[in-house]
Amino acid sequence: MQWLLTEARSQMAYDDAKSDALDKLTRLTTDAEHARRLWAEEERKLRLMREFAALSKWMAENRSHLDAMKTQIEGVREPYVRFGQSLAHTTRAMPISDVHFDDAHGLVHDMQGFVDTIATCFPPESMAVQGMYDGASKLSKFYRAQRQEQELLAECQRLKESLEHSTALAISQGASDPIIDFNVMDISQ
Repeated sequence: MQWLLTEARSQMAYDDAKSDALDKLTRLTTDAEHARRLWAEEERKLRLMREFAALSKWMAENRSHLDAMKTQIEGVREPYVRFGQSLAHTTRAMPISDVHFDDAHGLVHDMQGFVDTIATCFPPESMAVQGMYDGASKLSKFYRAQRQEQELLAECQRLKESLEHSTALAISQGASDPIIDFNVMDISQ
């Protein structure tokens, strides 16, 4: 019976020691998890502080460039928007759709050749021949104007992309009032 009492006491002591060890292990695990979270938060703060310091240094070094970009954008913004509005108004006033020549220059050349052929067959003082010359001249002017308009639209597209890039850069740098509404019109159509 004494052996049973000794065994029961030792089992109780073992269970108490095991319970205390599990409690300590749970407490240490909780403390370790809390310490890991604090370490991760401090590491994140340190990384953000380094990035902020690098960004502040870069902005300080490039302040003159950023100011020059802002000045350039301000100088171009109003004329650019005014030009775009005028272009949109002109497009609405004179809609041109489904007008496309695969080879406009070739068409002008063919028309000029036709007029020259007619001129050799009829006297130059004939009103019909003169009308054909006038038609060919107008077609040539139309072709040149169309080509010039395409060049201007391409330039406008390059300006738009440049302004979008500059604005995005200014916004990323936290410039004050970098807002330009590029959706006023779509000049790529």
